[in-house]
Amino acid sequence: MTPPNFLVIVADDLGFSDCGCFGSEIQTPNIDALSREHNALRFTNFHVAAACSPTRSMLMTGTDHHIAGLGELAEFTRSSAAHQGQPGHEGYLNERVVALPELLQDGGYHTMMAGKWHLGLKPQHYPVRRGFDKSFALLPGCANHYGYEPQYEEQDHADRFFETATRALHVEGSQIAELPDNFYSSDAYASKLIGYLSGRDEAEIKKPFFAYLPFSAPHWPLQAPKEVADRYQGMYQNGPQALKSERIERLKKLGLVDQDVVSHPIVRVGEQESQEWEDLPEETRQSSARAMEVYAGMVDRMDWNIGRVVNHLRKTGEYDNTMILFMSDNGAEGASYEAQPIMGDKVAAHIAKYYDNSLENIGRGDSFVWYGALWAQAATAPSRLFKMHSTEGGCRVPLVVKPPKRTEASGSRITKAYCTVMDIVPTFLEMAGLRHPGTHYRGREIASLRGKSWQPYLQSLHLENEGKKRCKDEEFDIHDETYVTGFEIAGSGALRQGHWKLVFVPAPRGPQKWELFHMKNDPGETKNLCYAEPAKFAELMRLWEEYKAEVGSIGVAGEFPEAVQGQRVSLDDEFADPYSWIKFIGRPKLVPGHLSHIRPVMDPTVLVVTIGRLLIQIQANYNPFITAMAFWTLPSGLLAPAPPSGSSSSSQTNSVPSLSSRHIQLHPIRYAPRCSSILAVSPESLHGSYLSAKLPLHHQRIWCRNRPIFENPGGALSLDCPPLPGEPQFVHGHGASGDWPRCDHRSRLWPRMIGAIA
Repeated sequence: MTPPNFLVIVADDLGFSDCGCFGSEIQTPNIDALSREHNALRFTNFHVAAACSPTRSMLMTGTDHHIAGLGELAEFTRSSAAHQGQPGHEGYLNERVVALPELLQDGGYHTMMAGKWHLGLKPQHYPVRRGFDKSFALLPGCANHYGYEPQYEEQDHADRFFETATRALHVEGSQIAELPDNFYSSDAYASKLIGYLSGRDEAEIKKPFFAYLPFSAPHWPLQAPKEVADRYQGMYQNGPQALKSERIERLKKLGLVDQDVVSHPIVRVGEQESQEWEDLPEETRQSSARAMEVYAGMVDRMDWNIGRVVNHLRKTGEYDNTMILFMSDNGAEGASYEAQPIMGDKVAAHIAKYYDNSLENIGRGDSFVWYGALWAQAATAPSRLFKMHSTEGGCRVPLVVKPPKRTEASGSRITKAYCTVMDIVPTFLEMAGLRHPGTHYRGREIASLRGKSWQPYLQSLHLENEGKKRCKDEEFDIHDETYVTGFEIAGSGALRQGHWKLVFVPAPRGPQKWELFHMKNDPGETKNLCYAEPAKFAELMRLWEEYKAEVGSIGVAGEFPEAVQGQRVSLDDEFADPYSWIKFIGRPKLVPGHLSHIRPVMDPTVLVVTIGRLLIQIQANYNPFITAMAFWTLPSGLLAPAPPSGSSSSSQTNSVPSLSSRHIQLHPIRYAPRCSSILAVSPESLHGSYLSAKLPLHHQRIWCRNRPIFENPGGALSLDCPPLPGEPQFVHGHGASGDWPRCDHRSRLWPRMIGAIA
């Protein structure tokens, strides 16, 4: 029998009821069509981690994210001393696990992906190093969906939050990718995947394929084509509470929740969230509703792109033999929690200065908005809370499964069977006729699977058609009532066994203590039974301690110092207000900087050099999101001669003439290498030589050593400061051939040509 193809589609921060087949008013005809296939299933009890990269690590490995290297979001780990350096908290997919595409590749599959990776930023952690034959990947956790990056003023650069929130840093294979001017994330990822599918050679077409399509939509910043967002104009004018009520009624009508379900009330924190919709200023209501319209547009556009990929498979005749999964990576995003540790007090000011959040511009590439906790809780209802909380609202997400056509069933159905994202790896391996290697892979020790294959369950549906009964409690059709699942992220924790769930929600949205709920009777987590059921509470607490020790969890807030949530009980004031971005309306202002010589600036990670009218802003840091910018023009003319031997460096500081006989326009640079940011151009007047600047890791020492600008014998203008003992050695090469300066592996640079002549 021919092995099936696999297509896994992941939405980013999509709420439980954000698709039409899960009760949404948002138009998702292609996802809905998958759910209506004769053997398709809609899972209402599918669970993931409460944050994106932890879920993605579980999807790739079939084991717990604490084991796979993403015990926390990497953004959190860097801010928490308790998590830094701990096993399982490396911030990338570690060597303790083997990834699904590696196993499928070994088993004869052609593997490809296009979309968000978020499982490692360094070249050794790229998708191509974890089993993907072809890959086009967004490395960080989020980015501007249009690839927009503002050009900063002199001595002004992005707050740390925006270093990770807007840089559309992509790699294709092992190379940094340039983005086209018409880039839009969902369109680009679908197009790239279709290109990989259609570009297979004869040998590759003979292989079954594994295709991974992880969208970055609808993650903030909320951005969508205007014509798509406009389809939802006026739909959200009654506010989040009204939307929540409408969604719950549709969920009941579709049979996705029980008729008597008790929904968890919307949790409101702070004065701004506590205001009733009708009491908000008109401008605030209009802008907030528009943000929700744009969110709907993002989901709509994502669905359209899913349709493009599915239609391609239909045209090639591969659709029937393809197992297709559509899921979200976590619950709806409520408060930008993943940005909390890196937010500074300049975020709102930065938005005001460089983004245009006026009503008519919301959703464009130069806007920066989110929709906040109230809209998020409308999308996760009847569940409690949202992303970053180990409640049902954070961990229970929509899942549509379209098996290969040979898997028979009586028709599309809704299932309440409890399952998790860790089940996907064993399911695919069994369907492909492959085995997990167990505890060793390619000479190293690895973690075993914690998930369970769905294949017996899918086969049982066929048996049911023949009159054979399955488990009497549908919830345990896949995992029996003894199966234990643990959840922990950012100080919020939970443990599930059977119908019982232990939950810890940190302040300010929870009591910061353990609670106990019966999930079959109370899926909204509204009745704490820890005092009514002390024996069950004690039993699950014991299981929690076992789970924590087994996977390497640091624990929930209060169990370790400097908890990410809990001790830091609130976000920065400017982000505690869900409508704060509405207050800052203005258009980006671009001002060129003009300096005549090298000089230090306030930020020790920034060196600004101007040669004539060219401003080179060099930002040396391990953070790959920091961007080097080239502004305005470069004057042609003679370069400064090398300083005479033994001369005072200070006397040579201003030796570069400021000529303006001819100008060569430069494009802004989108990406820069880590540690040393280098700008190189090849103007005709320099006869093919390169203008460059380089820094050692301890770049701030340039000020005390005060090295001059000089022209080296190779014709390259360099700012050169030799490394101190113990620093990485930089090996540079210049020439008319276009070679980019290279370095040895210890400096961990990304050699890359950036900047271009217009």
